[in-house]
Amino acid sequence: MCPGGTSSGKVRGGIRADSAGGWAQHGTRRRWVPGGRSTIRRVSDLNLLAQSSCSCGEHDEAVPELDTRAIPHAIRHAAILGVVDSLRTGAGFVLVAPHDPQPLLTRIQDRHGSGITVEYLQRGPQAWRMKLSRS
Repeated sequence: MCPGGTSSGKVRGGIRADSAGGWAQHGTRRRWVPGGRSTIRRVSDLNLLAQSSCSCGEHDEAVPELDTRAIPHAIRHAAILGVVDSLRTGAGFVLVAPHDPQPLLTRIQDRHGSGITVEYLQRGPQAWRMKLSRS
């Protein structure tokens, strides 16, 4: 089936996908899925909490580092905001970015006010590193 075709596949849980690859449909949204495996999920299927955190009992000894250069640009800000939103009081992480992320830092300040502190550790030219912490 070509990307312009329609799916005659099975419907399971509101998601339609052809077994050989094809269009996957969830409600009115459609997208091409190779091999018939749709990655579309309902939020209720993901078992997320409003403030999700790990419950394994393990703790990081060092401050974790998030190198955003490896995250696709289309989802980069959302991924970073998710990490910032999930920080507990006193927790933090080191953000590594390919440029000075001033628009993102402004957005974080708008969302969290003075609750998030930013300390630059390195300012370019290859990478910008900063520590973000919840106070």
